[in-house]
Amino acid sequence: MSNNWIHNYKIKNIQKLGKIIYNIQLRGNILRLYHSTRVKSKIISENKLKINTSFNYTKYLEHLLTVSYKMEEPIQIVGSYPGAPRQAPFMGHGIYCYDNYLDAEKHQSKSEVLIINYSEIYSELDLDNHLQLKDLMEKLLDIAENDIEKLPDNNSKSGWRSLIYLLIVCVYKEFEQCQVSVGIILFILTYFKKINKYDVVNRSFYDIIGIQGDSKQKKKHILVLNTNKITGLS
Repeated sequence: MSNNWIHNYKIKNIQKLGKIIYNIQLRGNILRLYHSTRVKSKIISENKLKINTSFNYTKYLEHLLTVSYKMEEPIQIVGSYPGAPRQAPFMGHGIYCYDNYLDAEKHQSKSEVLIINYSEIYSELDLDNHLQLKDLMEKLLDIAENDIEKLPDNNSKSGWRSLIYLLIVCVYKEFEQCQVSVGIILFILTYFKKINKYDVVNRSFYDIIGIQGDSKQKKKHILVLNTNKITGLS
């Protein structure tokens, strides 16, 4: 993608979205989340939820940088790296939840719904909010235009630019063609110290759950990053 494309993109699209608002939620009530699991009794007996971090985002990023020049559309972003134990979690490492019992119940077969009570005070990245999407795009552009030039390895700069520009398109298209881009973007922004780690991240995605032939509906997914603010499990 040319620098002219990025210039036009900034003028025509980013300025439409307005000024970012960072959310620190103070609801006065416990946040209640619903997590689908096949080991509910074990979690409750241990009173602990463990985040699966077997997918190595550092290796994933390194792989993406070597193949980014082949990718022209978000749908072409690969979802793993050679030797990975699993596909990339689409929003990154954390505890994946729904905001209602029914969606969690339908998530997978032979599972139970774990109810999570979460602190009423928490930081939230709301990826359904266009203001926050705008902020992500601006931070990615800042990396492309400033931070990449400071990298010591000149050979990696073109790979970085190709990947960052493609991720900007992912955000602009609201992740519809590449859900795993959410996790990649958050990892990169943390890597370049553009954001602090939030307590929770949420985003609505189209799910194909239930009887075949049902129409697709967007379901809100909530990713718990900070398990220290969990106040109860049942």
